[in-house]
Amino acid sequence: MNHRLASCNAVCHFPPVHHSFLDRYSDLESPLHRFDARVKAAVAAVAVVCAATVPPGDFAPLSLMLGAILALWLFSRVPLLFLAKRAAVLLPFIILMSLSAAWTKHRHLDSGALLFASQVVLRAVAALAALSLLASTTPFPKLLAALRWYRVPPIMLSLMAFAYRFIYILVDELEKLEIGRRSREFSGKLKTAWLGRAWMLGSFLVRSLERSERVYQAMLSRGYSGGAVASGGESAAGPAEVCAGAVAASFFVTLRAWAEL
Repeated sequence: MNHRLASCNAVCHFPPVHHSFLDRYSDLESPLHRFDARVKAAVAAVAVVCAATVPPGDFAPLSLMLGAILALWLFSRVPLLFLAKRAAVLLPFIILMSLSAAWTKHRHLDSGALLFASQVVLRAVAALAALSLLASTTPFPKLLAALRWYRVPPIMLSLMAFAYRFIYILVDELEKLEIGRRSREFSGKLKTAWLGRAWMLGSFLVRSLERSERVYQAMLSRGYSGGAVASGGESAAGPAEVCAGAVAASFFVTLRAWAEL
């Protein structure tokens, strides 16, 4: 009997919940990790706004912004491969969006339209790099505390906190359903594979709804009344951090102003 149980455990092995695929490197030791979360959030917001509003045709300021963000990635000791993997997932959608915008603006895909599309891709990549750097160098509770300090509405903080806390549970459920689908799927036919994935997604939706209802009822039983669930203390920002953040923000604003000349 023990031998059979051991064999079953060896075969029916479920992978552990991956609890760090969003902010995997937020606990590293680097000067950027030790920066105050409010300063980093402000600089990231300035970088995203400046990169997103560069006028069409100005590649030099946008390239310098992207280069500065990548230099901060190296300074933070977070592997650039982590950013590359995230960009690879979103890059097809970004390219499709850029081509659609170019077609809407130029009504045909010539050299000018392709240049416009490439600039849209650079804008999106720069914004993605800035936000990913913020998430990769700031623990999520500190990020929520920084947003709360900036007077972000409590309902938005609650939604962000719930999404962060339960996305890992949902991913774990999806992995278990995928293992179950593979264990029952003995045919290599395309139709069978599509039907199996359709069943898996439907079951995943039902399980997600059931799990959310159970979690909500458990929260109500523990006294939850709909308030913000953001946690984490707000550390005091030192003068050096404020000055460094002001310099970084001024750099992006200067490049944005240069694009207007």
